[in-house]
Amino acid sequence: MATYLDDFVNDKVIYGPYWKHILEIWERRHEDNILIVTYEDMKQDLAAVVRRVADFLGKNPTLEEIEKLVKHCSFDSMKENQSVQPGVDNPFIRHNISPFMRKGEVGDWKNHFTEEMNAKVDKYIEKHFSGSGLKFVYEL
Repeated sequence: MATYLDDFVNDKVIYGPYWKHILEIWERRHEDNILIVTYEDMKQDLAAVVRRVADFLGKNPTLEEIEKLVKHCSFDSMKENQSVQPGVDNPFIRHNISPFMRKGEVGDWKNHFTEEMNAKVDKYIEKHFSGSGLKFVYEL
């Protein structure tokens, strides 16, 4: 994990640099066709997020439809849904080391990061996101 983290903070990972993607959309967050939803938002109150997305799309789902969507979009349901899992032939996912969808827990990074690793991430966040107004949630 330490090697990947070094590659990540040095913008040497596929689909990187991460900060650039995040800031490009964050800077457009007030546009009418942009809705930003975080994983932490969904973990905290998935039903509220479903209602927010529905409102954004101009939809008015019934309580029954919201409940059905919440169940379908729950982490456990998504983890079991093969249509959202990358295939075992995907060269970027090493299923034998770690599944694509692991635990779905906010804050689990604390069980894996050393103090040194955490300091690298803090420095990365300060360097790229300071002054943007973007706040990261690490725990619920």
